Amino acid sequence: MVRLDRLRPDIKNSAAPYSLLAPHYAHLMRHVPYRAWARFTAAHAGAGRALALDLFAGVGTFAHELSHHGFQVLSIDKSRAMLKQNTRTSLEADATEIPLAQGSAQAVTAVNCALHYLESEKELGCLFVEVGRVLKPGGIFVFDYCSIERAMALSGEILRSESIVLEHHFVAEEQVLQTRVEILHEGTGVYETHNQRIFSDSAIKNSLTAAGFSELKFAANYDLRPTSNIPSIMAVVARSGA
Repeated sequence: MVRLDRLRPDIKNSAAPYSLLAPHYAHLMRHVPYRAWARFTAAHAGAGRALALDLFAGVGTFAHELSHHGFQVLSIDKSRAMLKQNTRTSLEADATEIPLAQGSAQAVTAVNCALHYLESEKELGCLFVEVGRVLKPGGIFVFDYCSIERAMALSGEILRSESIVLEHHFVAEEQVLQTRVEILHEGTGVYETHNQRIFSDSAIKNSLTAAGFSELKFAANYDLRPTSNIPSIMAVVARSGA
């Protein structure tokens, strides 16, 4: 659990994550290469009319791109505000408690560093176990994560658009990357804060192994060319056990 006493004072009383951001999210993320990520996923998970679950799906942009590869994609997210912006088939649920039968899906995805909203390595392990449960034997799990090096490099970065300001701050003691999101047209001081727990490479690998996955591939930036000097996100392809 993230300790509030170690967070910056102006962050403690902000709005809940995505309560303000949801209507702006798709525009804010318009430059994210979801289409390339979907191609990467399909190349490893195959195609056909198999069911794919997109966890932490938000507004459904990645689910939309993945559907072009033949998958029947179900978006899963526990944020009602984000799902209201999602026009695809969706389910409001916690990713660690997916209300589907064992062996339901051929593929599961969790992109754009979404798993960092889990607050502990215990929750990370629970997620991987649950993904393994809903995957068919030999099914593919594709996700990505932010390394500690990337989080440190992002700390202090301020990104501005015509309507939103994002400020990153890495709290080393808690291994948490905080992002303060200010919605400018809502008025001065209207913001929400996202606390993302950063997991080490070894924590990711050990949790996958403990959940019965085989490590297939770790790919920096989904094998795409880096676009900045900041360390890229790391994509992972893992196969569920028999």
